[in-house]
Amino acid sequence: MIRAVPSNSWDNVYCTLLAQSDVHGAMAGYTDFTVGIVNGRHSYIPLSYSHITAQTIFPSKTFGNDV
Repeated sequence: MIRAVPSNSWDNVYCTLLAQSDVHGAMAGYTDFTVGIVNGRHSYIPLSYSHITAQTIFPSKTFGNDV
C-alpha cells in the first residue's frame, strides 16, 4: 500500500477488523479467501471471485512516462 497521508485512528480500527476477520476465517478452516467489506458487512471473499470486481487503472502514455 502506498500512502499519501499519515494513517489515522480509523485506519488502525479498520486494519484490526480485517486482521481479526482473517484469523477467524483461518481458524474456521477456510482457505483461499480474503476479507473485505461488502454492502457494509465484513465478508469472506473467495480468491476466485476477488478478481471479478477489481478496479483496473489504464495508465495514459504520460502517466506511464512519469512512473
